[in-house]
Amino acid sequence: MLREMVGIPANHPIRRDLRLNNNSVNENALLHIRNLCDFSTSTHSNDIKPEDLFDNYATDLKYRRLNQLVRRLDKKYGKGGQGSVRWAFNKKLAHPTKVRSASFKYARYVERVLQILKDVIAEMERVKGRSFESLL
Repeated sequence: MLREMVGIPANHPIRRDLRLNNNSVNENALLHIRNLCDFSTSTHSNDIKPEDLFDNYATDLKYRRLNQLVRRLDKKYGKGGQGSVRWAFNKKLAHPTKVRSASFKYARYVERVLQILKDVIAEMERVKGRSFESLL
């Protein structure tokens, strides 16, 4: 789903038809990016994480590149401080907070994490031996 949502160009007819459609496509893409970032970087014991998908994730050398990518994503996503990608997605998109406004420019936040997130998913697909089309 993420691949399809971020692949719809700004001038695509579905975005021009109604402001609602454009907003729906943007929110869909942003929520997928946020969810996949949270999945990849969560430290909460009750959250599903990459290590839950693979046996011996922490010790098997075949997951070393995936671990490196996840660490890079974690740094780019941030810990939630103002100005971080995590902050923008949480405070400006996902939660009804007092810092939300009528509009917000997410592009610079998406740019920080999208490619590394795609790399994380591609590496998971490689080590799993199959495509995760439903994730992306």
